[in-house]
Amino acid sequence: MVKIIYLLAIVSTLSNASQSFEDTCIQCHQDQEIPNEVIYKRYLLKYSSDTNIREAMVNYLKNPMAERTIMPAQFITIFGLKEACTLSDEKLNQLVDEFINKYDIKRKIVLPQK
Repeated sequence: MVKIIYLLAIVSTLSNASQSFEDTCIQCHQDQEIPNEVIYKRYLLKYSSDTNIREAMVNYLKNPMAERTIMPAQFITIFGLKEACTLSDEKLNQLVDEFINKYDIKRKIVLPQK
């Protein structure tokens, strides 16, 4: 019985993590019709590596400033800066990792088989 409860708790936690990513990040972008692929590609063009992208995203989300945004000035004029994220560092890093994993174009490249 204890094993079943423990297993259900783990499954619940994992499903909540996924929902949290959708609810916390993706939902707002969809409501404002901001394509996440474009955001990721802008980060990729400016910061090149996953490590640099992750660091830049976390820094921006913790303390949004015009100097840190990857979006053009016109975008900020229309939508404004994002409010500072109030998630824990652990949760924020997890969500940024999920974002990168979901939109990373390197994972979508298929090399021809010889």
